[in-house]
Amino acid sequence: MIPTITTTHAIPQSLPPAGLKAKPIKSCSYCFEPLGLASSLRERASLELKHICKEKLQAHQPAVGVPFN
Repeated sequence: MIPTITTTHAIPQSLPPAGLKAKPIKSCSYCFEPLGLASSLRERASLELKHICKEKLQAHQPAVGVPFN
């Protein structure tokens, strides 16, 4: 006797077409806030440059002031 297997997950009847490209959501690597959809490296860089957050600004500042000679 073979036991039956039940699942609560939806099983897709067909797979999406192979030519379909998903646009990954780009998120900030400092505050993890979603920035938007980007399909190319240029769009990803543009989204990163437009986004300003407190964590990003603190990461790019020196820990101590550098005295001028």
